[in-house]
Amino acid sequence: MKKASPFFLAFFTGLFCANILEILVFFNLHNTSGSLPFLKTYYFLLVLTFNGYFLLTLETANYLNKLILRIVGTLFSLVTVSIYWPDFAIVGVKSLGYSLTREPGKGYWVIQLGLLLPLVLSFLIGYFSWQRNNDQLLRRKSLSLLVAGLPIIVSILAIVLLMAVGIKVNATGIFSLFVCASLWFLIYIETRENQYKFMYWLPKSPQKEFMKSFAEQISNPSGNMKEITRLVEAEIIRETLLRTEGNRQKAADLLGISITTLGRKIQHKQEET
Repeated sequence: MKKASPFFLAFFTGLFCANILEILVFFNLHNTSGSLPFLKTYYFLLVLTFNGYFLLTLETANYLNKLILRIVGTLFSLVTVSIYWPDFAIVGVKSLGYSLTREPGKGYWVIQLGLLLPLVLSFLIGYFSWQRNNDQLLRRKSLSLLVAGLPIIVSILAIVLLMAVGIKVNATGIFSLFVCASLWFLIYIETRENQYKFMYWLPKSPQKEFMKSFAEQISNPSGNMKEITRLVEAEIIRETLLRTEGNRQKAADLLGISITTLGRKIQHKQEET
């Protein structure tokens, strides 16, 4: 966690504290007036979580700068003020029997905007980075964040559809469950090893193609020891160059070979393809 992005920490902190507050609310189902501060803080933590995810997406795609950070910080502050401003966004709390929900005020749209805008922008920016970024490593990370955000979208759609057909659901509980899935996935892909494992499961990814070819060579060697060695060597070089952002000298140092040897191996690979 010491090396984690501050925006990932904001996402994690917001989510963790929101779930703690949710538990506290369950013990106050019949004390609606006393639960108002808890509910407002719960919405504040959700806004913190979504904005942390948005900034993490920008940072991952290498699009974050001081101007954007100031704009996001200003909007976050305005939404926070609207949450806690008396009788503006949230005017009260009502019990559903199995949970508590807010009584929206005339400014509730500010909270909705503060939740939906960073989420939508996160997906748009993440998708653009995945498709257009020249850095293959950043493209991989952007795709990972997109997948991590899918449970959040699924939970929102599920809640909206269920409520539309008149089915009563504990929206807070469902949402928290799916957001937890996103959190654990983000924690999982923090390491390069797990990122590689994740990419393996994606159709037509370089990792998938490598493992397919490797399995074919292993199961039917037929005297192709040199081909198996060449296949593994090429994949290790490809991943190392991604890690060093294309810097051949750093890649050669990590691999324990000279930069001349590395260049020769890369050229040989290019001639084969």
